[in-house]
Amino acid sequence: MRIFFLIFGMLFFIFPAYAINSGWGTNFTFPVITADPPKLEGYRLSLNYQPPSFIWGHCTVYFDGSFGHWGLKDVSDNHQLYIVALAPFFRYYFAETKYIAPYAEISLGLSYLSRTHLDDYNFGIHFAFQDQAAIGASFGEDQHFFGSIGALHYSNASLSTHNRGMSIPLYLNVGYRF
Repeated sequence: MRIFFLIFGMLFFIFPAYAINSGWGTNFTFPVITADPPKLEGYRLSLNYQPPSFIWGHCTVYFDGSFGHWGLKDVSDNHQLYIVALAPFFRYYFAETKYIAPYAEISLGLSYLSRTHLDDYNFGIHFAFQDQAAIGASFGEDQHFFGSIGALHYSNASLSTHNRGMSIPLYLNVGYRF
């Protein structure tokens, strides 16, 4: 299983060189405020694709594949967790100028957790839903750079008798579209 996570993580460093001007992008997410568990640390790397046919005026749909590494400090057992997720994002641009385009986005995707426990948090099963909502903006003359703040939650939606979710009520996300 570790080899799978290693290969998936390496794609974020190798693939962007081949994605120039093709609707692909990458981004980095890290928590600012965590709630459940309260001392959660980590990051999430994403590779996303915007199909040209999924752009309708101010609305777009893009697809995001991510690899997250999360952990707790000062915990001796079950202190790290890896999450692989795939999700469609629905984005609405409020306005577009030559140098900035503010937006809001929402997503509901599928994820796989490398462990069912993180310290005393019992997620029940390896499968979880990934829910996200954010506001942000694209920047630059060609709007290749983007940043957002948002909330992120993982939960199995009571598919298991144990359903302790993981919540990040405020994250910062920065990225680049090729």
